[in-house]
Amino acid sequence: MTAAHNAARAAVDPPADPPLPPLSWSSELAAVAQAHADKCVFRHSANGYGENLFATSSGASPAPENVVGSWISEAVSYDLASNACGGATCGHYTQVVWADSLRLGCGIASCADGSPFEGVSAWQFWVCTYDPPGNFVPSVPTSGETGSPWKSVVRGRRMDLTRAEAFPSPIRRSYPRPSGAGRCSTPEWRRRRDCAEAG
Repeated sequence: MTAAHNAARAAVDPPADPPLPPLSWSSELAAVAQAHADKCVFRHSANGYGENLFATSSGASPAPENVVGSWISEAVSYDLASNACGGATCGHYTQVVWADSLRLGCGIASCADGSPFEGVSAWQFWVCTYDPPGNFVPSVPTSGETGSPWKSVVRGRRMDLTRAEAFPSPIRRSYPRPSGAGRCSTPEWRRRRDCAEAG
């Protein structure tokens, strides 16, 4: 899992100069992530760390590269110049490549109930926890030397990647997200085979 994250950090486009520091595995964060995954409730833990969530009902356990791949696929929706998501969620991606996040820990649980998928009881819940947390504003995810497009001024409040006010330009989602509920809780998203949430 760490290697998949670090491959994504090394591949940011445009390239970060200097390169993003690699994440290191933390057994402490892994224990935090595992404790949340074991609850089998597809929502954020509000534990103070950065957090990405992934759920699947496909039966076969996905490879770590596929889980991280689902998060970094949002890179196409992220616009560095405006620090905005272009009509879709991008918070999983920005957390994966957040320059100031240095430690990573993940947990996986096979769940028999609490599924975010309509009509499916068995599912798998992946949680990755990051420290220091990413997705703060005003800031952009990756940093570099003066003059680089990748700059970070990690100050201020956490980004709520579902609300336009968190970014300089509006964010639109394909589906509305009710207050206090994960996107897999909405009818549109519950029909999907895989759901992911970023915190």
